[in-house]
Parts: sequence; structure tokens; C-alpha cells
Amino acid sequence: MKWVSQIVCILIGFLAAPALGQPAEGNGDLLSPLTRLAQQITESLVGPLGIAIGIATLAGAAISVVLGGAKSFRWVFWILVGMAILFGAPTIIEFVVGK
Repeated sequence: MKWVSQIVCILIGFLAAPALGQPAEGNGDLLSPLTRLAQQITESLVGPLGIAIGIATLAGAAISVVLGGAKSFRWVFWILVGMAILFGAPTIIEFVVGK
């Protein structure tokens, strides 16, 4: 009877071996939920949401120029620089990382 339990244990070990070689959920990446969250935030900011925020900010700066005069041109310049960095960030990062 002792040999039966040993054979059962060996069979269970062979059956479990392929499952042990498989990666965990998320391709083995422990931080995959955070990675997906960061990707979704990036896609939102560079996509339609970012464009809407940029247009609203630029419109506000234009109104500020109309009401405030020449001092507000500085704000418009920095808003344009910020938008260029925001929308160019994926390209800049891909260039630096090399992908």
C-alpha cells in the first residue's frame, strides 16, 4: 500500500509540472495592474482628453491676453511649451529608451 501513495504523489507531481512553468497572470509581471493604469492614463492625456484640456487652457490664455494685455503672452508661451511636451512625451521617451 505504501508504494501506491508514492506513485500517486509522483503522478500528481508530473501533472503539476506544466502548471508550475506557466507565468502568473499578467505575463509574470508583478506590477501589471500599475502598468496598465499608467498606460491608460498616458493614453487619456495624449488622446482626446489631453486635446480637450489643451484647447480649454489655450482658450483661457487667449482670453487672458485679451483682458490682461501683453503680460499674458508669457502664459501663452508656457502653455504652448507644456502642450508640446505633453503630446511629444511618448516620442521623446521612445527616443531615449530606444524602442
